[in-house]
Amino acid sequence: MLRPCLSIRAAIFGRLQEIHDQESAMPRHTLHTALLLAAVTLSLPALAETPAGAAACPPAQNIGFYGLHLGATLADIQKTIPQAKRNGNGSAIVIPTDVAIDKAMPGVSSIRHIRLDQDGKVIGFALGFDGQSQLPGGISYTATTPLAEMVASFSRQHGLPATAWKTQPLMSQEEMQSLGYDPASAEAELACAGYRITLSQDFASGRQALGPSLMVQAETQANQEREPS
Repeated sequence: MLRPCLSIRAAIFGRLQEIHDQESAMPRHTLHTALLLAAVTLSLPALAETPAGAAACPPAQNIGFYGLHLGATLADIQKTIPQAKRNGNGSAIVIPTDVAIDKAMPGVSSIRHIRLDQDGKVIGFALGFDGQSQLPGGISYTATTPLAEMVASFSRQHGLPATAWKTQPLMSQEEMQSLGYDPASAEAELACAGYRITLSQDFASGRQALGPSLMVQAETQANQEREPS
């Protein structure tokens, strides 16, 4: 079943507006990012209820780039981006807009968000890639990289089970057509014990398309997203 729908979008956009109000220093989320957040949030209850179905994955702190991973602290991230700082209420790490992310983290075009728990440890983050430079391990994701290739290379690099990912379209074909998206636009999700990984590819085509993207979210972050505001 395709998750994105009008009611889901309305709920997620409302949540994103709350986050935006709290973290005005962070870049504004787009439609595509909202859909990714909706997909992860809505699918995580099953992960929490059926841990036996989780894939055999390495520890969560092994998933990420340049010191950014679940469980990382501000000090860890400042080793790569010294200008990084916590936002006003301490729920996120923000990066000043004048920082060249692609210079500090070759292969990464943007940091969409970095969420923190009450202890100041990362419980969720999202990255965008542009393929202008190679990521650690000599891999790169461009606007033309097929999602299957992204999944295969990401799995090899991080020791993940390549066959355990679940792939589905970003939205219905009707929605993709109306928004000008490539019909092959899709996302792949891997449910691990305690965390979930989402790789997405929209080929940088369509209204507010983002190109290749990665989201990693801890189970604790999903629980916070499900709590009523």
